[in-house]
Amino acid sequence: MTEMSDLETYRGRYNRKLMYTVIILAASIVVAFSSIFINRYTGLTFGVSWDVFWAHVNGCSYGEYYYDLIIWDYNVPRAIMGVFVGAGLGVGGAVMQSLLRNPLADPYTTGVASGASFGVALFLMLDICLLPVDMYAENLTLNAALFALIPTVAIVLISRRPNMTPTTTILVGVAIMFVFRAGTSLMTILADPDAVEQLYLWNVGTLVKADWNNIWLVAGATTLCTVILMILSYQMTIMTTGEKSDRKSVV
Repeated sequence: MTEMSDLETYRGRYNRKLMYTVIILAASIVVAFSSIFINRYTGLTFGVSWDVFWAHVNGCSYGEYYYDLIIWDYNVPRAIMGVFVGAGLGVGGAVMQSLLRNPLADPYTTGVASGASFGVALFLMLDICLLPVDMYAENLTLNAALFALIPTVAIVLISRRPNMTPTTTILVGVAIMFVFRAGTSLMTILADPDAVEQLYLWNVGTLVKADWNNIWLVAGATTLCTVILMILSYQMTIMTTGEKSDRKSVV
């Protein structure tokens, strides 16, 4: 009876989580789709915006250059990018909280976001890039990714030590966060105002540079990583049970 009760409880929780996931996914798609038709231009009403969008879906052009540019070249790529970026952040945050068994775990408390911000500040304010390439945007992205890996690798190495708890691991991440944040603040004080503005916009996040040429990279990376994490979900579930749990309790 107890096993059946536990199984029913698990199934009930699973069904509720699945329902919430479907509702949130549907709401996200509706909001993203609606954002395509929201703009500040008086002549570009909802009806006109829909006509522009539907014309391009059918492989045609609406005929008005600026309307085509605003709806199809600006709004649509930003909506698609927003969906995939949000999905990537959501999946990454869920995995991080699950592995660390702490709902407070996120890229900020683990120092990952601060490391990325430090890398961006280093490039914008001191023109230092660890793997320099010919393109500005790629240098910015590479610096952010490489410096984000520093706290990640540090947390992984420290967590391998015996008697390390998830709470201690998060505290280590917080300490790393303050180190990177202090370095970023120092560079900000001494930097040019234009570079500080660019760093602020990068930290806040913006979809203004989304276009048809770069959304597929983000969409592909997010989809690939999500599929890999779903394949490894069973192993991650075992890790979240702790050291005192046996395999039967997971199954």
